Amino acid sequence: MKSEIYNALASLNRSLDAALESLEVLQEQGVITAQFGSDHSIRLNKMWADMNYMIVHKRSSFELEDRDHYGKMLETIDKRLGCEPTVHLEPPNLPQGN
Repeated sequence: MKSEIYNALASLNRSLDAALESLEVLQEQGVITAQFGSDHSIRLNKMWADMNYMIVHKRSSFELEDRDHYGKMLETIDKRLGCEPTVHLEPPNLPQGN
């Protein structure tokens, strides 16, 4: 399921990138005006950014839950085996969005 979500997000991003490139080609070929192309590129970029933000924000909570869950399981395994605790990667302090 996780890979399907990330594959869908990647596909969506590739498609939106292709749409922006198509607008540029249509503008360069004179099919649409520069103003029309610019206006709609800005709209599309804003929508793209909004969608990515929402999807990544929602996914991050699931990823944190998985990280905590599997981290606890790994600690249990390390204790049972009597070995040194596994090194956990700490996520970077990322800036918070609006």
